[in-house]
Amino acid sequence: MNTTEADTFLTEVAFVFPGLFEWVREKSPSPKETIAGWKTSFVSMTIDEARDVLGKWIDGTHQDSPTGFNRERFTSNLWQHVRATRAAARCKEIQAETHRAIGRRDPNVRLPGSESLFRILRDRMSSEPGIKPAAIIDDLYSRAVSEAM
Repeated sequence: MNTTEADTFLTEVAFVFPGLFEWVREKSPSPKETIAGWKTSFVSMTIDEARDVLGKWIDGTHQDSPTGFNRERFTSNLWQHVRATRAAARCKEIQAETHRAIGRRDPNVRLPGSESLFRILRDRMSSEPGIKPAAIIDDLYSRAVSEAM
């Protein structure tokens, strides 16, 4: 998110959670620096991701909206939800890629069940950055074929 988008997003936040900015003016030794720090923390998220979280705070889907004690955790709560959304989207991508990779295989060769397969994929992908689910499936498939022989 660039500075203009961050300003736009914070304006949208101010409309629905005006108490957050009243609190910053009252509690921060330098409100401008506090808000500048927030903007800096937004750099690697998109305005759409931030707006998605804001919408969920408004409709009550996420319970940790920037009110009460959560005002101090505004940016960390925002980031927590953005990361969770990204992780869920990545899981869906992995599952789709895995299904495509498995679909190209001999149905008579047994691979681990979906729960185990997902754990294997997650563990290998976290320990081997850049490896693709299809490469892991190929490896598992090769092992299963050799064990069957």
